[in-house]
Order: sequence, then C-alpha cells, then structure tokens
Amino acid sequence: MKYLKIEPYGLAASGIILLASVMRVTLIAQGWPLTSSDEGTIGLMALHIAYQGAHPIFYYGQNYMGSLEAFIAAPLFHLFGPSLFAVRLGMALLFALFLVCMYLLVRLLYSKNFALVSLVLLSLGSDQVLLRELRAIGGYGETTFFGALLLLLAAWIALSYSDANSTIGRRRLRGLAYGGWGLAAGLGLWSDLLIAPFVLVSAVFIFLFCRRELRTRATIYLLLGFVIGAAPLLYYNITSPLDNSLAIFLSLHRGGAVSEVAGPFPIVQQIMGTFLVAIPYATNAHPLCSQGDFSPFGPQGPHFLQCVLFQGLWGTGFFALWLLAVVLAARVAWSCWRRQRTPGETEETRSAEQRHTLVLEAARLMVLASAGLILLSYMLSPVAALGPWTTWRYLFGLLAAVPALLWPLWRGIAARSKPAEPVSSGEPAPRQPVRNLALSLPGWLLLLLIGSVFVAGTIGAFGAVPTVQRFNQQQDALIHDLQGIGQRHIYAGYWICNQLTFQSQERVICAVLDTHLRPGFDRYLPYRATVNADPHAAYVFLLNDSRGDDPQAATFEQWSARSGGHYRRYLFEGYAVYVPQL
Repeated sequence: MKYLKIEPYGLAASGIILLASVMRVTLIAQGWPLTSSDEGTIGLMALHIAYQGAHPIFYYGQNYMGSLEAFIAAPLFHLFGPSLFAVRLGMALLFALFLVCMYLLVRLLYSKNFALVSLVLLSLGSDQVLLRELRAIGGYGETTFFGALLLLLAAWIALSYSDANSTIGRRRLRGLAYGGWGLAAGLGLWSDLLIAPFVLVSAVFIFLFCRRELRTRATIYLLLGFVIGAAPLLYYNITSPLDNSLAIFLSLHRGGAVSEVAGPFPIVQQIMGTFLVAIPYATNAHPLCSQGDFSPFGPQGPHFLQCVLFQGLWGTGFFALWLLAVVLAARVAWSCWRRQRTPGETEETRSAEQRHTLVLEAARLMVLASAGLILLSYMLSPVAALGPWTTWRYLFGLLAAVPALLWPLWRGIAARSKPAEPVSSGEPAPRQPVRNLALSLPGWLLLLLIGSVFVAGTIGAFGAVPTVQRFNQQQDALIHDLQGIGQRHIYAGYWICNQLTFQSQERVICAVLDTHLRPGFDRYLPYRATVNADPHAAYVFLLNDSRGDDPQAATFEQWSARSGGHYRRYLFEGYAVYVPQL
C-alpha cells in the first residue's frame, strides 16, 4: 500500500482538478453553453461513427481540423446515449487532462505551491473561454491539451537527460516519452494546425539539448509516434496534394476571401485588435466589456473609455508580464551558458547542477516562446484587424502559458513572504513582517485582481444557464411540433440546420439555404439530396431573434407571392414554418 500513497500536493491537485471537472459537468448537464450548428456537426459525425461505422478524417465540409472530438464522443454515445451532454463530456475530459499536464509542467519547471495556484486560476475562466473549453466545435480543447503535453514531455526529456541513462528500464521510459511527444504532435496537428507553435518550439528545444540521444533509436520512436498520430492528415494530403490542409490553413490565416475584398490593413490596426480585444478575450478578461461597449474600428458604446482603459491595460499588462518572464529566464540561461563556455571548462568539470539550471531556464523560455509565436502569428495576420471579436479564438493556446507569465509575480511575492535570515549563528532573525507585507502587497493585489476577473467570468457562465435552458426547450418544442405535423424534411438557415438535425437525432433532416434562399453551405451533402427528394419539405425561419426577425422569412414571403406557390404557415416557438400545399 505504500506505493499508493499520494503526497499532499498531489492530493490537493487531484481535488482541484476534480472540482474543476465537476463544475464543468454541472454546466453541461444544465445545457450550457448555447449550442450551434457547428457543434451539431460534431454530434452528427459522432452519430455516424458510433452507429454507421463512418470514419471521417476531417470536420464535415472542410479539409482541415480533424475529427478527434467526434471519435471521443462516439463511445460515450454507447454509454450515455446520443446527446449534447455526451458530446461535451468528451470536452470536459480533454480539459481535465489539460489540467493534469499543466500541474505536472508547472511543478517541474517552477514549484509545487505555484502549481496549485496555477491550477486554481486555470480552473476558472470567462464565459467565452469556458464556452470554448466545453462546446465541441473543433480544435480548441485539443490545442490546449496537446500543447501542454508537448511542453511537458519536451521539458522532462531534456531535464532528465544524462549520458548515464544506460539502464534498460531508463531507456525504455525515455523511448516512450519520445514516442509520446511524436504522437501528441501528430494528433495535435491533425486536430488543428493552431498547435504548430507548440510543436515547432518544443521540437527545437529537444534538438538543442538532446542532440546526442537523437542519433539513437529515440528518433525512430519519435517519428513512429508522429506518423501514427498524424496518419489521417498525412493520408489526406498525400492523396489530395492540390487541395492540401496547409494551403487552406494559410489562406484562412491571411483572412481568406473577406481579407482580399477588404484589402490590406495597417499594422497599427492589427496591433490594436490584438492588444485591445484578442488578448483580453483569450485570457479571461471578457466579462467586463462587450462588443457593444467598445469597438476600436467602429462606433463606440456608452462605456467606451472604461473598456479602452481596462482592456488596454489588460492586453499591455499581459505583454509586460511575458516580457519580464522572458528577460528573467534569458538572463539566468545566458549566464549559465557563458559559464559552460569558459575556456578550460570540460564535460567533466561542468556540474550537473549547472546544466540542470541551464536546461530549466531554457524550458521556461520554451513555454514563453510558444506563447510569443502564437501571439506574433496572430498579430501579423489580417484577422487581427478584420474581426478580433471572433478570431481571438486563435489565441486559445495562450492558456498554457498563463502560469509562465505569472511566475515572476509569484516569485516576488514568495521571496518577500519568507522570514528574514539570522544575522549570525545563534542570533534570532530580525522581525520585519510589516515591511515584508508592504513589499509583497502590490503583487498580492495584482494576483487578487486577476483571480477576481476569472471568478467573475465563471459566475457569469452560471448566470446565463436559465437563458440557455429556455433556448434548448424552444428547440425541443420545435422538433416535437415539426413531427406533430408530419414534417421530417426541412429547409433552413445554416445556424438552424445541423443543430436541429442532431438534437432530433436525424428524425428531422435539414438542408441549408443562404440569405437569398439558394442552396447554402451543407456540411453533409446526403442531407440535401434527401430533402430535395421530398416535394413536401417545409421551410423554417427564426422569428423574434435578439437581432430581429430572420431576413430569410421576408424574402420567402416575397418569393412565394411572386411564384404563386401555396404554403400553410405555422408559428412554433418563435419559428415560422411554411409547408407546401400541393
């Protein structure tokens, strides 16, 4: 039984992770967050995997973003039945694994106490960040989990590396670590290419500190793991070289067709979008400002000045903490590297402690460099100016670097909180509690402010549950009413179709119409063929939305009047349903 004993820090970490998981399961059990057709698509993919033997490589309707979330949800359907809850349970599992990796990473690179503090902060979040953690819309949960795992494995591989790693058991363990890194890199790139900065930076780190070991079987293990993880991605791009995932991803990074129409944006506008909108959103500062209050490129709301001050200070503060952490780690790493390059210094005279310090600081720089590369890539993209209110999600991986940014702050607090050392042996330490408290107070206040913003966001998510539940009830009632009038096939807008099809478990099949009532973007083309084959297929449009009535409804009324078609109109739970009378 002594081997089953868990140390206090591990026990505390397990408790925090359990509470964070229970909080998220509680939210999804109550139907939060609001679902969408994008999430409905993941649910339909899982449905087809679980019950039809389908094996989709990518998210339906595109050739990037892998289908891992659907494959995770499929076995959960067999356990809990096909439902939105089962889909999101897989996302809650990915988040719990992310927290495990972050605890181990922060503990390895910093300290046990700070690892627990980091877990508490990462367990909280704004409603927008929690939404991305729980709603299955492809890529975000995988990016944070695999990103943290890549950093953890790379740091452990380098910190535990030694020429004395000669025992069979030790070599096998390291072989597994290399293979695990390759597998995580492959699965992560297949799931979402947004993970590329983590892959690139951690790969360079391993190369710099483990070059000698890479000449052994370690490279074979690494490549084997990568090929297994990235197999779907590699297969598709080999068989479709002219329509490859990388080209599509780069096009999206440049803003796609919308950017070409809008033209190039000034770099100042991209920087503003990054610091005033994207960074605050991606790092849990969303609850205090909304798009209606503040738009850096359009009309301003009544709280414009407050939002500029808060979001601007948050964005620049994030960058200042990142820069401070980089400088502190780089200074120590540079000092260690110079000592190792001292003339006359040999492998024998270099201490293990000296090398450990160098690798440790370099590993901290690895985490910070990953965040820096994510930030730079986003800031140089037109999407930072084009729509930071929605594209901030490309910075979601920054969550894995939050502890690294807060470490200088925590280290300053911890250093000033320590009791003073005795002046000489046998003499008691001087009492300076007031002075120490005064010195550490700014750090505590800043940490408390950050934590308060995170807590406010989490409370906001729970406060939105009743509104989301009313919407879910509205959707269930619509499905019931459609079945009541014998309608299994409908036409509707994109944001209605796959959401409704999944929630009805394909008892209602929907084909997408654009705003001009022409065939829209159907992610699963067999649905369109099914609906087109039914002359009695109904048209469904949303009424009394928060943004006003759906313009499709008015367009349909005009079109039916011109064409002389006869339709019976039903009003169901805020929806207008038009059934052809043949």
